[in-house]
Amino acid sequence: MTRSAALLPIGPYHPAFIEGEFLRLWVRGERVVGAEIKLGYNHRGIMKLMEQRTFHQNIFLAERVCGICNTAHAICYCTAVERLLGISPPHRAQLLRILLAELERIHSHLLLIGLVADLAGFRTLFMYAWKIREHVLDAIERITGSRRHSGMVTIGGVSRPVPGKDLASARRSLLVLAKELPKLLSIMRESTTLKRRCRGVTEVDKQTARKIGFVGPNARASGLKLDVRAAEPYLPYAELDWKPVLGEFGDSFERLIVRAREAYQSLRTALICIKQLLSESGPLTVEYQLRAGEGIARVEAPRGELVYYLAAESTAHPSFVRIRTPTMLNLSAIVQLLPGLRVADVPIAIGSIDPCMTCCDRVTVLSAQSAAVLARIPLRALTTWKP
Repeated sequence: MTRSAALLPIGPYHPAFIEGEFLRLWVRGERVVGAEIKLGYNHRGIMKLMEQRTFHQNIFLAERVCGICNTAHAICYCTAVERLLGISPPHRAQLLRILLAELERIHSHLLLIGLVADLAGFRTLFMYAWKIREHVLDAIERITGSRRHSGMVTIGGVSRPVPGKDLASARRSLLVLAKELPKLLSIMRESTTLKRRCRGVTEVDKQTARKIGFVGPNARASGLKLDVRAAEPYLPYAELDWKPVLGEFGDSFERLIVRAREAYQSLRTALICIKQLLSESGPLTVEYQLRAGEGIARVEAPRGELVYYLAAESTAHPSFVRIRTPTMLNLSAIVQLLPGLRVADVPIAIGSIDPCMTCCDRVTVLSAQSAAVLARIPLRALTTWKP
């Protein structure tokens, strides 16, 4: 960086980072003057594996890209295949997909709030967030039979029906959670510890958030109305009286508050889905015949915009698969914001964007100079939509 700056390596394995990553910081005293992050420690070659397996086998692989947001990956992959085939899932199957996606969003947000609270030294909030997270995991288990990897989403719909008694049982768990989420939000807003550690750290206004490439809750915390659920109707969210949650200050504290508010909104959406599913019936899948072609899909994963692109020259398996995860954009953006921070604030800043290094391992090095360029390499059909 400069001769007067000292190099401070963090990682690839460090208590502040749950997953493997290597962060190089150039510091003068306690201030960061340059940053660079090296990924690749979790690379598993999933995109290449998808090009060697059948369309149906790849659903299993898509769910294993990320253990936290596996339903979002399955929905995005299956939607891309469905667009390649020119089919649309039945309405009841789409409601089940929304239900599973929103329950997963709640789980992901509560997990992140707990982790950042732990990084900030607020262990009580960490315990409380993970305690109430059990209610949504119980609901997921009652609906799918598994707390995390459900295996419910399939090409053309969902793989199996959900009995009414299981939906009613899940609703009871969610009603308990509905009483706890306002308490969580109140604790966060009144916490002196959380405010002192997070308020003002990596504050980003709306224009800057758009420029550096924030997506998901990180963009919405800066007031940027950027949500694939509103921009592209891949599922019928418009029927559920839904709208994006927006913040104002765009700092690490606001990003946590937006996620807590989104969790409450997702809970409301999930309860509406359960009510509709209990009152209507219909098919869960459609028949299809594989063919050559290409398909692209975008969904709003818990961390932001997730993209799958695939092309097939035959009906045996995809010949080309590319995945762009939201952490690719968010991490490249946050690296540009680290200069100027105190060293002690770096884990808070990175944690506040909810990174998933396992999903993100696509390039070798992200630096403040090259990150934005690398993150904006467009997929073939992605440039048709602008926020």
